[in-house]
Amino acid sequence: MPEFSKLGDELDKELIVVSCLLHDLAWSKNKEIVTNTRRFEVDGANLARDFIDSYPEKESTWDRKGRRMQLAWDSIALHTMEVFAPWKEPEVALVHYGIHGDLLGPSLHLLGLPEDLPNLKGVMTDEEFKEICNAFPRNGFADEFKEIFCGLCRDRGRYTFDSTVVHYGLEWGFDGKGTGKEEFNKFVEDTQRAKNLYKMMSSIDKLADEK
Repeated sequence: MPEFSKLGDELDKELIVVSCLLHDLAWSKNKEIVTNTRRFEVDGANLARDFIDSYPEKESTWDRKGRRMQLAWDSIALHTMEVFAPWKEPEVALVHYGIHGDLLGPSLHLLGLPEDLPNLKGVMTDEEFKEICNAFPRNGFADEFKEIFCGLCRDRGRYTFDSTVVHYGLEWGFDGKGTGKEEFNKFVEDTQRAKNLYKMMSSIDKLADEK
């Protein structure tokens, strides 16, 4: 991408590659390493940090409390956040673009996001993405992806509400086939933040009237 190519050796390319490779560790079905009390991106960032920290041959610059580790954590925790990641450090932004380029190619802008958000249009062509998909077929991935995100709605509940994930549960339930769809829709409606926040603030307003 033109805005990053001028940085050259200033970019931490190893950090970008490592973060891209480890970004979805929280999709694991191993209940011993994932939680249901955080967004999956945060779980993934924590797991990646632990993995890097435990690697015996890592460079000293990968200090657990150092800047590289923090950037790797940020890159993974924010990789789905198109309203934040592009304005963070270049490494964080490039991990975001790399992951979405792998997922959707040059079509990220077709998701209905604001038109002024940075995207991959003009960076990767449809023909280039087609060549990648031919070289690395992923038949059935859309259904697998749907099943994973619906499972996150089932297992993580309210920790999906402020992300794209929630829409999978609302549309396809807990298994991608409609199971639990009505239950999840009611759960989301009953815990709607704007509605509940308004009730709370209205109650506080009434406290002044009681004097």
